[in-house]
Amino acid sequence: MFPVSQQYNKEYISRLMQEGDGVGNNGSILMSYSANNGIFPSSTIGAGEVIGGISVSHLKALYIDSIIVHSNKKALFFVQTGGNLGSGLGLSGVGTWTANANVFATTPDGGGSVVIPVHLIANGGYQGQTLGAAMTCFVRKVYDSDKTNCDFGVTYIGKYLTDDFNIGASKIILWKGDSISDGYGVTNKLNMLNWKIRNRLFDRTPNGVRLIAKTWGGTTSKWFDYLRRNSYFDYEQVDYIFYQLGVNDAVQGTSEAEYYVNIKSEIAYNSIKYPNAKQIYLGASPRNNGTEETILENLRRKMQLAVYEAANQNVFYCDLANSFDRTVLSNYYLNDGVHPNNSGHQAMFNVLDSFLTMNML
Repeated sequence: MFPVSQQYNKEYISRLMQEGDGVGNNGSILMSYSANNGIFPSSTIGAGEVIGGISVSHLKALYIDSIIVHSNKKALFFVQTGGNLGSGLGLSGVGTWTANANVFATTPDGGGSVVIPVHLIANGGYQGQTLGAAMTCFVRKVYDSDKTNCDFGVTYIGKYLTDDFNIGASKIILWKGDSISDGYGVTNKLNMLNWKIRNRLFDRTPNGVRLIAKTWGGTTSKWFDYLRRNSYFDYEQVDYIFYQLGVNDAVQGTSEAEYYVNIKSEIAYNSIKYPNAKQIYLGASPRNNGTEETILENLRRKMQLAVYEAANQNVFYCDLANSFDRTVLSNYYLNDGVHPNNSGHQAMFNVLDSFLTMNML
């Protein structure tokens, strides 16, 4: 929750933006939607509209810096951001920041683009497994005698943020992971392994902790090694590092040798950058497929070896391979054999919770 002071909020936003996830230049998200809409010589709402959406995991919030409306004719548009669509989709605000931006925009003569600053932060007002936020752009009036179609669209510029705004936290958790860490397969963040661990550590820490989740679906140790080498995970303070990667390495051709080197490099870098941080490397959760699980088990052994060879009292290995029975498909989301569901995440938490307690973490 943000403090009351709006000025302080703005300072904090600058900090959050440095932590934001992104795709594209400067870590921005760029979502464009276009449609051909017949021209109506009136200002009737809904004369034409384009509906888009931004997908975000349970663990993330959105900071939308600006909206860009673009068209091939001069026209007046009404842009609605955060409105509900379908089965309970939409956005809820965070602190003093609103989730809704309802704005008018007029594109220039002959068409073109107009940029509208909005500066809003929103987290999920989601129901069920579906994730997304409705964004609608209506054409209200077209200032052109040409009766051919008006082509228009809307673009949203911003970043994904971890949905954890505990500004007063005394300790920081950095969690690196793939879609499992990003919450694919769970119903809300309260059921996620990393959020459960965040809450566990929060209760044991004066002023609590804050989670920075660097988690993306489909990613591997190789991709995270590249990001680390490009200073993507460099922060002023990190007290806990949880590394949960390997499930995709097992099916994307990462060799045991390469995986081993990636883990060794990760440990070495963190040990220098954050010498007092506790590093916990998680042997990947099980895959249902026997062949894939065999490959994954070999990768777990390489991770365990890298941790052992580090001989560092702040570096730990916790194996999640037997958190739950991999042959029971009901432990996975939609029985997919890869992504643990709510019960699977609870089982992983039980193992990791016991491990942390045993090691007095």
